[in-house]
Amino acid sequence: LKNENLTPIIFLIILLVSFSGALLSDLLSKSIYLNVLFVIISFIIENIAATIYLKAYLNELKGEVSSFKDTFNYIMGKFWKIILAYVAFIIIMVVGTFLLVIPGIIFYFMFMFNTCLILDKDMGVIEAFNSSRNLTHGRKMELFSLVVLFNLIIFLPLLIIVGVIMYSTTGLVFNFIISFAATILTIMQQRLTALLYKDLAYSSSGSLYDEKL
Repeated sequence: LKNENLTPIIFLIILLVSFSGALLSDLLSKSIYLNVLFVIISFIIENIAATIYLKAYLNELKGEVSSFKDTFNYIMGKFWKIILAYVAFIIIMVVGTFLLVIPGIIFYFMFMFNTCLILDKDMGVIEAFNSSRNLTHGRKMELFSLVVLFNLIIFLPLLIIVGVIMYSTTGLVFNFIISFAATILTIMQQRLTALLYKDLAYSSSGSLYDEKL
């Protein structure tokens, strides 16, 4: 990002939240209620941080520079809308997965741009899901191929590194490495999502968005 401070801040937030589960494992194991509360808080913080990065990168793709403060304030202004969209997306994915996995994959690519549309077009949750479905119509296999290729390029090398390290370290060090790798993946996935969204929503052939958005 052009704002050199934003990426390290987001990276550090996601990393600390992810790793905090290992640091607090003894405390969390003593109470199921405390554990559930921690999961909810972690979910909110990680997703809000990732969404801040997504918004900043979307702005940059449009030639704008975003400060952490401005982007944070923008996201917090849409806090409940964003959280509701994430929860709805997870529920749809879970239901789809229970329907023999394949529907879950289809639903993922059908609705993968709902957050982008909330951030970029200020849509409501239902409108964003419907627009994401329209945007990805006829393009799901193309999106699937690109995401699989991305994961092969990014995820497999990280998996190999983690696998090698797993045999030479234990405990908190291993958990930190897992959290570090997961944070890298989260950041890269936001970038990929933003790039794919921009290509579809702002392409010269994207008359759907010229007319409806």
